[in-house]
Amino acid sequence: MTSFLLPLLVATSASAVTYSTDAIVTAPEPTQSYIYREATPGNLVLDNTHPVTSALQGTAGAAGGNVELFATGDLNPLYLDPANGQPFSTVPLVSLTGTANNAPFTLTSLNGTTWFTTTGGGGYSTAYGSTNLANTWFDDFVDNGIIPLLGGNAIFINLLNSNRPALFNAFRDRGGFTELSDPNISHLYEDAGQFNIGLAGFIDQSPRLRVLLPEYGLLIPDGIQASEVVLVNDVPKYSFSAVASGVTLMDDFQSYSGTYVITAPAIPVPEPAGVALSALAGLALLRRRR
Repeated sequence: MTSFLLPLLVATSASAVTYSTDAIVTAPEPTQSYIYREATPGNLVLDNTHPVTSALQGTAGAAGGNVELFATGDLNPLYLDPANGQPFSTVPLVSLTGTANNAPFTLTSLNGTTWFTTTGGGGYSTAYGSTNLANTWFDDFVDNGIIPLLGGNAIFINLLNSNRPALFNAFRDRGGFTELSDPNISHLYEDAGQFNIGLAGFIDQSPRLRVLLPEYGLLIPDGIQASEVVLVNDVPKYSFSAVASGVTLMDDFQSYSGTYVITAPAIPVPEPAGVALSALAGLALLRRRR
């Protein structure tokens, strides 16, 4: 595959931050986006009546809630098969759009075309070793999400590396990439020319991965951290480092217990008045030259 905490508008940052006041979700159907809010301290509940903009007004350590894009993706068995021509390959993307400090953003979910389209016009490929986002993410995950936790144990590292193709295939065929495609946005603000975006996820992914890949449990150490993936203005973003979010959904895996912070450039749109002044200045210069 939300928060009413208005005091968090003053985020833990040395400079002023600006949250979005106009963020909206665009989904092909209402069930493709969920909103979670903090109903009691530390406890999240599903509440699709909660305002989207309030859901994004948290911080990394005090998430308050989140907005989930492509919410039913990992619940629908039709989306588990990522092969070209299957529903997941072309399912419409769900987007979160708006502005923060006059800088526009578009955050979207992913589908099979996003994951498996190869670079250089190579078409759609679900094979291990293809030059596409799925393989880039998977190698990053092994190199940066698992190997650092193995303590330099050469035996386990060699075993892990020799099993990369099999691990990739099992992860792919059991809906692993679908589970990564429904990002939960727990905060979004502009600060000093950067978007600061929180992705809600597990503070420890290991229990969930052992359920997904039971035969490879020996290669799944405790403490694995890996976010879902989100497209930020068409650029894929993810992280392998989380902090405690201060909230959880009371389910089997304590969902949303971690916040993964990513950043992206925030490019403001020129203010109309500024554009007009620039035009007047240019006209005056032209008249002087004449």
